[in-house]
Amino acid sequence: MIITTGGTIEKTYDERTGELANRRSIVRRMLRRLRLEETEVNIIELMSKDSLVMTAEDREQILSVVQTFAGPVGGGTGAAAETGAAAGAGAGSAAGAGAGAAASAGAGAGAGAGVAPARSSGASAVVILHGTDTLQVTGELLQQKIPHPRIPIVLSGALRPFEMKHSDALQNLNEALFATGLLPAGVYCVAHGRALSFPGVVKDRDRGTFVKLEDI
Repeated sequence: MIITTGGTIEKTYDERTGELANRRSIVRRMLRRLRLEETEVNIIELMSKDSLVMTAEDREQILSVVQTFAGPVGGGTGAAAETGAAAGAGAGSAAGAGAGAAASAGAGAGAGAGVAPARSSGASAVVILHGTDTLQVTGELLQQKIPHPRIPIVLSGALRPFEMKHSDALQNLNEALFATGLLPAGVYCVAHGRALSFPGVVKDRDRGTFVKLEDI
């Protein structure tokens, strides 16, 4: 399951204003550039925003959709998540295994269509495309609210839009999808050849990538 929220990775050139902007999701265009054998990827176009203008309500909306797909184990929140701690990692690892871990069966392409049947959809992983400027804020929220997800939750984005030359968009999308088949259940940032687990992931603007806080 891919949830799109906008960000640089999906910005396109607006001929009227001469600016790059988030207008609509272009993730399907990116996916057509990838060879994904025996992988069904369902998409929820949740919003199309620069992450710098995301509100607390936007992040709560992301959280709500991710909770629907990712757990926690047993389907509860809060205290129930703590109760499921011991089982969380093992169950999520099994759910995330295999090359097709980014796939889910039977969810709709739009937010309204995709959310309702989620618990019966059997999503094996969630990939969230997100602006890099505040990706860490959303990642921390997800890790705090879903400390023991049943499947991998992977956030990724890009420093250059897909439409630009030398963009890292396609690389990071491909890595995020691939990582869902290898990572145990948890919340991660995947970009530039690395998978970093939350909490403690930050954007290093000098290096132009994501790092663990202790590595700065």
